Amino acid sequence: MELRQEKIYTKNNVARWAHCLLRKTKPDVKGKGIYYHYHDYIELLYFVSGEGHVLINDRELPVQAGSTVIVNARKAHATCLDTDAVFYCIKFLPSVLYDNEQSLWDFKYVLPFVSEDEDDYVLSPEDTEGTAIEALLREIMEEWTEERYAYELVIRANILKIVSLIFRIWQQRGVAIKGRELPEPIKKAVIHTVENYATATMGETAELCGLSYNYFSHLFRTYMGMSYCNYLITVRVNGAEMMLTSTPKSITEIAADAGFSSTSHFIACFRKIKGITPARFRKELHAESGVEYRK
Repeated sequence: MELRQEKIYTKNNVARWAHCLLRKTKPDVKGKGIYYHYHDYIELLYFVSGEGHVLINDRELPVQAGSTVIVNARKAHATCLDTDAVFYCIKFLPSVLYDNEQSLWDFKYVLPFVSEDEDDYVLSPEDTEGTAIEALLREIMEEWTEERYAYELVIRANILKIVSLIFRIWQQRGVAIKGRELPEPIKKAVIHTVENYATATMGETAELCGLSYNYFSHLFRTYMGMSYCNYLITVRVNGAEMMLTSTPKSITEIAADAGFSSTSHFIACFRKIKGITPARFRKELHAESGVEYRK
């Protein structure tokens, strides 16, 4: 199977936490045009019309008009349609579902969507009947297309509403979402990392949690959906982003304060996660605010 990685969507050289598409497609002929892809986004598919299957890791999930499919982040997936179809494709980063890296009380709602479990996240038209899911998705598409003032806030709010409705539907259906609560050692690791990201290390954090290095690494990846090292880098980049917006320090100084071993490493990590260099980010910020900081 051909597998492609889709990069984070960017606009004006800035990485976007969401990407919304209205897809109008023709039937697939003998598998032609079908390709598997994956990305860091969680993806919501809502079929306005048409029939076929959504393929997730070689599993065929049947869809029809009114079906809703949730594709976990980094899951290989594709669409295989038997008829003409129109569907919404709403992609958003997992971080949309929680306030920050320390927001443990709501992080449990992210875990089902970054899990490697083989869950069938498909809602039938009957499941969503009487809910506002279709209307919320339609409004997302309208806001994304028209880009009215504060449209990003409307999209984020609607995504949160949709996800809350999905969880309630699962609860009503008796769907068991197992193992989603963070164990205490991982909670302790997250809090320690956020509060000490400039100096935190994996070895130190594992010891603080009373776990061996290897077991901590396995447990963290299992529950957080990423390695501890990647999590630490993400927290450091987010901390540096705040410094770029709120302090006059140079990029070299900020790199050091955020815990990066070198300025070049900081720039590479920032660009990979944010889709833009720190200097360009600060320049864009200056263009909007009129405040100029040191390079």
